[in-house]
Amino acid sequence: MDGFQSQPPAANRGLIDNFVSEKRGHSLAADDEASLSEGSSSATGTQGSSSKTTTRKRKPLDKGSDEYRRRREKNNEAVKKSRIKSKVKTAETQEQVNDLIHENQLLNQKVASLSKEFELLKELYQAHAKNPETKDEVDLRTLMAPEGEDKDK
Repeated sequence: MDGFQSQPPAANRGLIDNFVSEKRGHSLAADDEASLSEGSSSATGTQGSSSKTTTRKRKPLDKGSDEYRRRREKNNEAVKKSRIKSKVKTAETQEQVNDLIHENQLLNQKVASLSKEFELLKELYQAHAKNPETKDEVDLRTLMAPEGEDKDK
């Protein structure tokens, strides 16, 4: 089985640590990265990882360099885009909430109206069931008038 290992044991340990770190969402410590680069020419390795992106060590950039400035500008643009997208999504959600509140108010009004109509019809039925001869004497306009209006119209 000695022919199976194509890399020194230190590099294998580094690859395993790298794989475990990627799965846990952690970055490698500096000493692990150093052992990876010393042990093999393939510091990133794809062993055990089906991800298309590879973890690579970025060299520290001088804050005055053009590359640093370019990366910062790119990051700032991404942040602005993300914040705008978030604000748009929040506004759309708030609009949906407002529409649902309005719809709920309309439905509550309809429920109140139908409940009132049901009570009226129930009273008419009960009145008719008690005395079938008085069916012509019921003034429907008085019964159907909204509350607060003069019922003598």
